[in-house]
Amino acid sequence: MTTWRVIGTIALTSPQMTASDNVWSVYLIHCADDTIYTGVSINVERRIQKHLANRGAKYLMPQCRRPFKRVVSTACESKSEALKKEIAIKALSHVEKLKIVHGWNTVVIP
Repeated sequence: MTTWRVIGTIALTSPQMTASDNVWSVYLIHCADDTIYTGVSINVERRIQKHLANRGAKYLMPQCRRPFKRVVSTACESKSEALKKEIAIKALSHVEKLKIVHGWNTVVIP
């Protein structure tokens, strides 16, 4: 079973976010408009800061997606595993993604 770590909630604008262990991770962002963005990064906290500074994915740039409600991530063994998990998560329904984001551990991701 995949263990998810909550990175932050609400606005995620505080500088206390620290660098991770520099391992490949999959992360999910629950946006203010109730959409869920999925991505991979070697440093999730730094990637979130780039999204907040409008230097990340264009999908997250509109203000209607802000503030982010919640961000969760899970570490992977390799970049390949992270990309495979990202694809698997993107294939899930919105409700299944919400279960991951909010810790309702009933979704199994290969």
